Amino acid sequence: SDWHFWHVAPVWRSNEKNWLEAMGRQLKQVCYAAIENHCPIFMGGDVFDHYNPVPETVNFLMSHLPDVVEVYAVPGQHDLEHHVMTEESMKKTGFEILRETSLIAPLFDIQFLSPTTRSKCMVYFAPWGTDFSTIHVEDKPDTINILLAHRYVWFDENTKYGGTDVP
Repeated sequence: SDWHFWHVAPVWRSNEKNWLEAMGRQLKQVCYAAIENHCPIFMGGDVFDHYNPVPETVNFLMSHLPDVVEVYAVPGQHDLEHHVMTEESMKKTGFEILRETSLIAPLFDIQFLSPTTRSKCMVYFAPWGTDFSTIHVEDKPDTINILLAHRYVWFDENTKYGGTDVP
């Protein structure tokens, strides 16, 4: 999670000549691992650094996501206009472009067979702002349940991030 794809390097990485190329190196490693292991890629939010990234950033990601494995993602607050997910506001986002072009799968609960354990896996999606109590998880002994969520978690007041109120 928290890739924060953007066309400009953060100050502490300003020595990179081409920031998108630098981000591409890490993305390439993730894609390679997914292809080699025959498994999907899960992105837990904040795919982009801002809800309306510049076309250069969207095009970069569109050309670097693999089309041989599924990519599942939930939007984080940085992927959402005003940090709120509505059907209307999603139409204005870079995240929605990736969904509309089928580069990332739709946000529906999915099942797949794990290539390593051969167990059934059920993935539940919880974008930014989701109330976890609304997620209904089926308790099946032969299924591995996975929650793909974007939510800040902390342990005490020392690790709490400003503006968050739910542990």
